[in-house]
Amino acid sequence: MKRFASHYLYIPSYGFLKQYVVEVNNDGHVTALYPLREESESIIWTPGVILLVTPEWLTKIEEWQGSIIFEHKQIKTELPVEYNNMASIELAAVRLYPFDFTQMQPTGSTIIQILGNRIS
Repeated sequence: MKRFASHYLYIPSYGFLKQYVVEVNNDGHVTALYPLREESESIIWTPGVILLVTPEWLTKIEEWQGSIIFEHKQIKTELPVEYNNMASIELAAVRLYPFDFTQMQPTGSTIIQILGNRIS
């Protein structure tokens, strides 16, 4: 189990959450999401944005490089209710860095990095 935190977490069709922790199990599945309330040695800080994706999305990760656009740029304060129980949702997490925080979009040089182990 690994825990990652970032400037922002992006949930597709919802928007951004500021400074959230994403917990990833050994299979690469996201198991929990919660606000970063204090520093902890068990949380790995990753600058940029953490994006939640489906396992199918990971199989085409090379196609997405340089073409990700965020439609929902609102910064939300609460996690959507359906994400409170991550056991019922199969998602992975990737980090986007560097990131343009003024436009809330990836840059031309943004790299996609899979967080945790790859889902097979």
